Amino acid sequence: MEKRDFFVSYNKRDEDWAKRIAQILEKKGYSVHIQVWDIRPSDDFIEKMNEFFEGSKGFIAVASDNYFKSQYCKKEWQVAFDKNIETEGTYRFFAFRIHDIKMPELTRTTVRVDLFNLKDNEIEEKIAHTVDITPIPRKIRPIDITSVGGLPRNNLTTRNSQFSGREAELSRIRKAFDSHKAAVCIKQTIAGLGGVGKTQLALEYAHRYGSEYTDAIWWMVTENAAQAREEMLKFAEAVGLTDKNDPQLMDDELIRRLNGWFDSHHSFLLIFDNVEQAGDIAPYLSHAMSGHVLVTTRDHSLDIQGAEPMDLNVFPPPEAAAFMRECLPDTAIDSEDSLETLTRRLGYLPLALKQAAAYMKIKANDCDCAGYLELLKENGLTIFDDSAVPDYNSIVTTTWKASIEKTGEPARQLLNLCAYMAPDSIPLEFFKRQRASWPEPLRSMLDGTMNVNKVIRGLTRYALAKRDGGVLHMHRLVQDVVRWDARDGGTDWLALCLDAMIDAMPRLSDYGSRAPRDWFEQTAAHAAAIAAYAENEYADDADKEKRTAFLNHLLGVGSQALARYNQALVWFQKELSIYEKALGTEHPSTATTYNNMASVYHNQEDYPEALEWYHKALAIKEKVLGTEHPSTATTYNNIASVYEHQGDCPKALEWYQKASAICEKMLGTEHPHTAATYNNIAGVYRHQGDYPKALEWYQKDLAISEKVLGTEHPDTATTYNNIASVYNNQGDYPKAMEWHQKALAIREKVLGTEHPDTAATYNNIAGFYKRQGDYPKALEWYSKSYRIVKRVLGDAHLSTKTVKRNMERTYEEAALTEPFAQWLQENFPG
Repeated sequence: MEKRDFFVSYNKRDEDWAKRIAQILEKKGYSVHIQVWDIRPSDDFIEKMNEFFEGSKGFIAVASDNYFKSQYCKKEWQVAFDKNIETEGTYRFFAFRIHDIKMPELTRTTVRVDLFNLKDNEIEEKIAHTVDITPIPRKIRPIDITSVGGLPRNNLTTRNSQFSGREAELSRIRKAFDSHKAAVCIKQTIAGLGGVGKTQLALEYAHRYGSEYTDAIWWMVTENAAQAREEMLKFAEAVGLTDKNDPQLMDDELIRRLNGWFDSHHSFLLIFDNVEQAGDIAPYLSHAMSGHVLVTTRDHSLDIQGAEPMDLNVFPPPEAAAFMRECLPDTAIDSEDSLETLTRRLGYLPLALKQAAAYMKIKANDCDCAGYLELLKENGLTIFDDSAVPDYNSIVTTTWKASIEKTGEPARQLLNLCAYMAPDSIPLEFFKRQRASWPEPLRSMLDGTMNVNKVIRGLTRYALAKRDGGVLHMHRLVQDVVRWDARDGGTDWLALCLDAMIDAMPRLSDYGSRAPRDWFEQTAAHAAAIAAYAENEYADDADKEKRTAFLNHLLGVGSQALARYNQALVWFQKELSIYEKALGTEHPSTATTYNNMASVYHNQEDYPEALEWYHKALAIKEKVLGTEHPSTATTYNNIASVYEHQGDCPKALEWYQKASAICEKMLGTEHPHTAATYNNIAGVYRHQGDYPKALEWYQKDLAISEKVLGTEHPDTATTYNNIASVYNNQGDYPKAMEWHQKALAIREKVLGTEHPDTAATYNNIAGFYKRQGDYPKALEWYSKSYRIVKRVLGDAHLSTKTVKRNMERTYEEAALTEPFAQWLQENFPG
C-alpha cells in the first residue's frame, strides 16, 4: 500500500480544526490519514491507529489543551516523536498549535507552527509553507549548455542570470510535458498580471531544458493575428520551409508547409508569448504535433483547446525575500522586518522587486529597504520614473492600463472604487448594498447575479483582481496604478467611496444584534483604508474633512462595541483632531467626541481620565445646548456612572437624578434613555443595600425596555441581569438563576460567546453555583468567563482580575489538593 504524506492526530473536541488542516493539505496535493474520514464505527481503533502510523510519511498534531490532556493523544504523540528520532528526522513531525498553550518540554526540537489568531488565507499559506520540502530558492546561474549537447536551432534571448525561485512552477510545466509522450501537443497556458514573470518563467524553462529538444526552440511574441503570422513566417524560414526570395505565402500554403514539418519532427518547443486572443494562434496549432507548445498570456480566461492552464501568481513571501537577498548587498538590508515590509508593500511582484533592488544597488542613491519604503510613501508611483530596470514603466503602467481599458466601463468603474479599499477580502456585498451610490453603467450592472458576475469577469480576465467567493483581492501596485490613472478622469471616486462607506457602516444603536457586528468585521479594514486616503486627500476641504471625521467616529463606535478599546481610542483621536481643527473646541460635535473618548477610558476603568474627558464634554454642552438638553443629561449620567464605579454612591445618585429629571421632562417616561436612568438609580440603591428600592427602579426600567426595545435586546438583558443580582443579594438564589438564564439567552444569541457582557453573565451564574456549594459547576462557569475576559480584555483589566479572584476563592473553598497557581497554569497557559 502506498504511504500517505501525513497522519493528522487530534482530540475529538478539535475535530473541526483537524478537518480544516486536512482539507488544506489535500487541496495542496498531499494525502492524509485522519480519524474522522478514515475510521468507520465497525473498525478496530487501535488497529487503525497502527495502520495510520505504518502508512504515513509524517505526523501532524493538532496541539491544544484538549490534546495534551488526552491519554490517547499523548500516546500517539510519543510514538510519532520516537519515530522521528529513530529515523533521524525522515519521518516528518509537526505540531500545529490552535491555541496559545504551553508545549511539553520534549517539543524543543519539534517544528511548531501557530495557527491561532490568523485569517483563513494566512492559515492556508502557513500550513502549505510549513510542510513544503521545496529547497529554499536560490539564484540560478546560467550554465554552459553546450557542455551537455547545446541548444538546437533557436532564437532565444540571453538567459536571465538573476532568475530566482519558481521551482514548483517549472516542475509543473515539466511534469505536464512529460505526462504526454505520444504525438500530442501540450499547450501549457501561463496566465497572470503583467510583471509577475510569465515571460521570464518561459525563458528559464527553455534554457534549462533546451538541450532535451533536438529539432528547434522558437520564441514568438504574438499579441495579435498579424504578429502571429509574421512570427510563424520567420520560423518557417529558419527551418528551411521558405526563404526571402519566395513570394509572399498565402495562409493555406504557409500552414500546409508547417504541418508537413510538424509531421516529420517530434522534438521541438514553440513559445507563443503574450497571446491576447486564442484565435490568433489557433491556425498553427490545429495539426496534431508531437512537440511542445508553451503559451503566456495576461488573459485569465484564454482557452486554448487541449492546453493545461497554469495560474502564475506573484512570488510567495519566502521567494520574494530570497530574491531580494540575492540581488542586494548586505548593507541595503537594514533589517529583516524592513525587508519583509518592503516585499509586502510591493505585493511580492517580481518586476517591482527587481526595480527596487536595481535602485538600491546604485551607490549614489544610498538607499536601504527602510529608505525605499519612505520614497514610496513620499513619491508614490513617480518613484518608478527613476527606474533602473528597462521598460519598467511600460510594464507596470502602460501594460496594466491597456488591460484596464479592455475590461469594459462597468468593470473599470468597480476597479476605481476597489482601488481605495484594503487590497484583500473586498466584499462584493458592499458594492451591491450601495449600488445607488455608484454612477451608471455600474449601478445597473450590480442588479442581479448574472450582471454582477459579468462585471467581475471583466476584472478577473486580465488578473486585475482575484475572486474568492463573495470577496475580491487586488494587488497593491494595481491599486496604486488605478488611483494614479483615475486622477484626471473627472469623477472623485474617493468621495464616492467615503460617502458610501459612511452610509454602509453600522451606528451605535445597531450593535444590539449580531448581523451589524459581522458586517463591521467585513468592512472595518476597508473603511480604515478609505479614511486614510481621505485624510491625505481632503486636508483643505472642510466638508469632506468632516465626513472623514464621521467615518473615523463610526470606526471607533464599532471597535468599542466589539470591546477593542485601544483601537477605538485611535479612531476617536483621529475624529477629534479633525473636529477641533474644523469646528473648534466649543462645538457639540467636538463635545460628542470628548464624550466618546471618556467612555472608552470608562470601559478601561481609567476613572480619573474618564472624568476629565466627561467634564470637558459637559462644559461645552451646558454652554451651547443648555442644562435641560437630553445630550447634557447623557453626560450627567456618564459622570454619575464613574462616581458609582469609584464607590461614591451619594455623588452618583445626585448626578443620576439630574439626568433622570431631564429625560422625564424632555423625552417622556417611556423612552429608552429614561429607562436607562431608572436602571442606573436602581444600581446605586443596590450597592447601598436598599434592595426593595432597587427592585422598584429596575422594574420601572424593565417595563420600558421590554415595551420599547423588545425581549431580545442587550439592554433588556442587562436589566434581567441586574434584577438577578438583587435576588442574589437577598439570598433568593432560584429566582436569581431564573433571571440570569434569561439574560444569558439574549447575550449568547445577540452578542455571541466571546463578548465581555456574556462573560459577565457566566461569572454571575458561577457565583450562583458557588453559593449552592457546587464547586465543580462554579469553576466550570468561572473558567468560561475567564477565558473570554483574559483574551479580550487582558490580564490587567479589572474584570479579568475579578473573575480570577472569584475563581481562586471558589477553588480554595473546594479544598482541592493541587495549588491554584498550578491548576491555573495548566488550564490557562500563556
